[in-house]
Amino acid sequence: MIPTVTKLIIKVEQLEWELAQVKEELVKLQASEMKSLTPEERASAYSAEELQKLLLEEGVNPEDNLGSRAIIEEREKLRG
Repeated sequence: MIPTVTKLIIKVEQLEWELAQVKEELVKLQASEMKSLTPEERASAYSAEELQKLLLEEGVNPEDNLGSRAIIEEREKLRG
């Protein structure tokens, strides 16, 4: 059985990986969005709700947990 601290470290690593993936997608979205905005629009910030809406519009389903699934698959390969 994996000790609790090790489980927590693994979970934190999973969350960090997922956040990195989300950030990467957001940067891509931002780049494409920024091209079509006026300078005034670029200066305004998006709210969390607007970001969620943008992600949904781009087809990102938060319930898919793509990051977690990828990490779990890789971990299983290593245990293999």
